[in-house]
Amino acid sequence: MALTRTFIPLVTFGAVVPVSGWEAALMYGVSVDTLRRRIAHGHLPASRFGGRLIRVRIEDLEGLFLPIPTVRPIHRRLG
Repeated sequence: MALTRTFIPLVTFGAVVPVSGWEAALMYGVSVDTLRRRIAHGHLPASRFGGRLIRVRIEDLEGLFLPIPTVRPIHRRLG
């Protein structure tokens, strides 16, 4: 049986509340270990709350995972 959780980002006064590593991994389809490696190497800023709880901002995640540009479509010559 698979465990499922739904994720709904909280918005407070126009600013998005930082999300947990698990929620961020779920949003971007990567593993929590991948996010932890990015944090450890300094590629992803994060905040620690208490002893174990790590939070990342969605804005920082969007900057980390950039879309790959696609190639223009090739137009076939008719005639």
